Amino acid sequence: MLYFTGITEQIYPIVPVLSLYKRLSGELNLKFYEAVKICETYGISLGHWLGINSGSAVTFQSSGFIKSENDLDHYAEKTFFDLSRFANTDHQFFYGSRDLPLFLYLQDETLLKFKFAIWLDGYGRERSKGFLDLRFDRKTIDAFKRLGELYLDLNTTEIWTDRTAANVLKPIESSYLTNSIAYPHAVDVTKTLENVLSSFLDFAEKGVKRHGTLSLYHSDYLMMTNSALLSSTNGSAAYTSYAGVNYFRTDKEDFVKNMHSWFQVNINKSKYLGGTGLRELEGFRSRLFKMIAHTHSSIDLASEKHDVRTDRGHIFASGPLEFLSLRNLLHHGQGFFGRISVFAFFGVDEGTVDHEASTKLAVAGEFVHEAEPTTVFR
Repeated sequence: MLYFTGITEQIYPIVPVLSLYKRLSGELNLKFYEAVKICETYGISLGHWLGINSGSAVTFQSSGFIKSENDLDHYAEKTFFDLSRFANTDHQFFYGSRDLPLFLYLQDETLLKFKFAIWLDGYGRERSKGFLDLRFDRKTIDAFKRLGELYLDLNTTEIWTDRTAANVLKPIESSYLTNSIAYPHAVDVTKTLENVLSSFLDFAEKGVKRHGTLSLYHSDYLMMTNSALLSSTNGSAAYTSYAGVNYFRTDKEDFVKNMHSWFQVNINKSKYLGGTGLRELEGFRSRLFKMIAHTHSSIDLASEKHDVRTDRGHIFASGPLEFLSLRNLLHHGQGFFGRISVFAFFGVDEGTVDHEASTKLAVAGEFVHEAEPTTVFR
């Protein structure tokens, strides 16, 4: 019969080996799976037991994961409650904006509905007559508008790049080109974004929003995803986004200090766009609005209906995705058009055409115009 005393007696039922005493005393190595069983039984950290620096472990709280309208309501309520605690304190909200900050979408219902319609569409939300369903409960809209108004009262220091706005323009254009939104709505969203950005840059020029201050910086690039840090006399919290607008939050002191250091490093290498940096601000404004104008043009061009008529037949192409491929015309020319030159079909002198550069018709502005039969390609 075996006799154990003290801690050995307690652990033997968990790790029933004859050499347990020697394992616990260090004379023999404790096997990894044995250590795990002991930790699981007593609810202790293996890292803590082994003396690993606990400072490397960070506990995060999650905003949840948005898959439904109920998730949206939870997100708005949780985020508002967290940020509103800082509004009436001496605080600073740092924001690294690789993508357009959610708070900018919340300044107008059109942008807000577009943002969340795209997000929920990926999780199977039913469409309305084939288009993104832009209908949301009034309670949800008001909750996010309240969050957007809170942003106007927070003191923010923000770092943007040229990609910050470009990353929202592409989804607008793509949504139209894939028939997810109708032409009037694509134009409306783009125009609304232009207005919101214009107001935001006016805030940056003045250095103040509704009540909160705004210091805007421009960086050539920001790595990874959107990050934020709220620092105040009542405590601090760091945020990092994941999978869209979802985010993790922590008030772990070491992590918060590292985030603050990261923001200072990036601010120091960025250009201030207010006060003495107004020239840089106007340059940034010009670049943003040129990108918006380009998106406007792309949507307008894609919306045009294109007629191609000759005495040999009629081709009608309409809508953003219905285009004529030169490669297909050349391939099917003998069967569909008869044994004729495709260029002759369009009334174009084949010798004047740059074959290598001319790969398709009716896409990105390379449209066939009936009134200009000799200028098929640009």
